[in-house]
Amino acid sequence: MNWSVFTTAFRKVNEGMVSLGGDATFQWDLKDKTEKPVANGLYYLRLEATGSFGTVKKIFKILIL
Repeated sequence: MNWSVFTTAFRKVNEGMVSLGGDATFQWDLKDKTEKPVANGLYYLRLEATGSFGTVKKIFKILIL
């Protein structure tokens, strides 16, 4: 699964790829590409999963306090 995190101005904060199976849970360490903690605020998380079901893309809002 590919994932990306964006600010509300659509600046990419971080991205990566992770293998998930079954009922696995995705976790983001709340750090940017330079390993610094992100500021409080609203972010968008984009997930893209590909499998025997095809490709599924979802976008979630995340509020960091």
